[in-house]
Amino acid sequence: MAKNVMIDEGGDDAVDETVIDETKVGASAKPRAGAPADVVDEDEVDDQPKKAKLPPRAIVNEDGTISLPLSEPVSYGIKTASGIRRETLDELVFHPLYGADLRIMAQASDEMKGPVALARATRIATNRMVVIFDKMRERDVKAATDIINFLAE
Repeated sequence: MAKNVMIDEGGDDAVDETVIDETKVGASAKPRAGAPADVVDEDEVDDQPKKAKLPPRAIVNEDGTISLPLSEPVSYGIKTASGIRRETLDELVFHPLYGADLRIMAQASDEMKGPVALARATRIATNRMVVIFDKMRERDVKAATDIINFLAE
């Protein structure tokens, strides 16, 4: 329930504030019809199921991350001061997305949207993910995209 409250801090200027009661679980953030745009109807419940589905081989971990075993491991090299170190990835672990992730994903060029989205969701450096992405099988890219869509919903 939203309430308009006059706050008087002892001075001559009282401040009119909108207060949103967020104690109700599962409430949507839709404005109530006829109410000001900054009033949220906490009595409405949004029970819409997610439209995005996880791929069958995706594993939801106890910590909320989602693991995707790759259908084919991806090997790549990392150049360091002491030479080239080889790494092999046999799964990707996806983490919850935050506003900064979504902003950076939206700013990526069309050709970089896939690698940037995967990099942000898996917390792998973008320069590494470009190489990994290029070596991934199409079915793994599609499964990864499905997981990102699931997380972004």
